[in-house]
Amino acid sequence: MDHGAPGGSEEQSLAIGARIKVTVQDDGQAPRSIYRTVTSGGSFGASPLQQHIGLGKSARITELEVRWPTSRTRQKFTDVKKDQFIEIKEFAKDVVVLEKHSFRLGGAQREAGGRPSVAPPDTSK
Repeated sequence: MDHGAPGGSEEQSLAIGARIKVTVQDDGQAPRSIYRTVTSGGSFGASPLQQHIGLGKSARITELEVRWPTSRTRQKFTDVKKDQFIEIKEFAKDVVVLEKHSFRLGGAQREAGGRPSVAPPDTSK
């Protein structure tokens, strides 16, 4: 989340203290809410400013609410799809969908059986 207010303090620009409420509904179940608070982070990436909120396979988002601590404003969004990266700026009317690509750590492709597949060095030179 990005506060987006020009000239604000660092806490404002990082959305520190913002409270997030995601209301989801699973098939045939009553709605449930998931809460997160944006903190200043921790050492070694223990608490990143970016929020990842797991919803479950059958859940759909019915509402996403953000409460901003400095301005004491509240934003509510509906029709937010899951399994995507979004950016929310304070006072914005809509969320922005970000394009992020997945990648595999380790570099080497794995063969069946879990061993890395590494080509032998080229000795013809």
